[in-house]
Amino acid sequence: MVKPLTEGHRLPLGLGNGELTIAEEVLQPQDWLTLYTDGIIEARDPAAAFFGEERLTDFLRREAAAGYPPPETARRLINAVLAHQRGTPQDDATVLLACWTYPGKPIP
Repeated sequence: MVKPLTEGHRLPLGLGNGELTIAEEVLQPQDWLTLYTDGIIEARDPAAAFFGEERLTDFLRREAAAGYPPPETARRLINAVLAHQRGTPQDDATVLLACWTYPGKPIP
């Protein structure tokens, strides 16, 4: 299940009115957290179609089901975004993936 965070959003680098909104989200063991910049979802192919949130969500679901750990999933995601853009990045693109695991327990 993918659950977007709905609270705590803020414009980057101090843009906006400067008001800070704090939110909490309870994570469970084996939950993944994905943080990304607009350069991921706004990556365009030659026909100007965005990579998009739906494609990102589908990609992450498939990768999690395949059992890839966060570093490999991030590498594969960056490659997918670059392939979508035919290898020519148009913007900065950053992604952070984290998974809550117990010491000694592998990621499923």
